[in-house]
Amino acid sequence: MGGPVVAQLAAAASHGERAAILLRLPDVAIHFDCPALHRVCMAAGFRQGISFLALRLACLNAVRTLDGRLPRELGDALDETRAMLADLSALERSA
Repeated sequence: MGGPVVAQLAAAASHGERAAILLRLPDVAIHFDCPALHRVCMAAGFRQGISFLALRLACLNAVRTLDGRLPRELGDALDETRAMLADLSALERSA
C-alpha cells in the first residue's frame, strides 16, 4: 500500500533523487505512507532516508515543550539529517 509518492520514491534512480523526494514530503505523507516509504528505502539501501523517516515520524509523535517546540535533541537530530539529505540532493543536481 502507498500513495503516488511511494511509487515516485521507488522509481528514483539514485539516492540524491530519493533525498530530494523525501525532503519535500508533507507530514501527512509521513503519517500515512511511512511503512511503505521505509520499505522502499530499505530495498534501495538508502540508510540516510531510513533515518530521516524515523526522525520525521518521531517528530510527529513527540510531545512539545511548553512553547510548542520539539524537544531540542530531536529537533537538532532532524536538522542534521535534513542537511545531510539536502547536501546529497544538491550533489546530484550539480553532477
